[in-house]
Amino acid sequence: MIRQAGPVILESAPLREGLGGVIDSLLATQHVLEMFRRALSNGTSRRRLDRLSNRLTKILIEARKLATP
Repeated sequence: MIRQAGPVILESAPLREGLGGVIDSLLATQHVLEMFRRALSNGTSRRRLDRLSNRLTKILIEARKLATP
């Protein structure tokens, strides 16, 4: 069972629109996911979150390719 994390305070940064904003959001999600994953003991939940993080990495790679002319 995954427990609910406390509130997350994100740094104040200008929000971007379009693909740049999507990439920024994916990076922020990946960071928060990794911080939460590291707080878990080794087990099923941690391995699942690791796989999700790997999927986000692949999505980021593809999203960055879209931004390249």
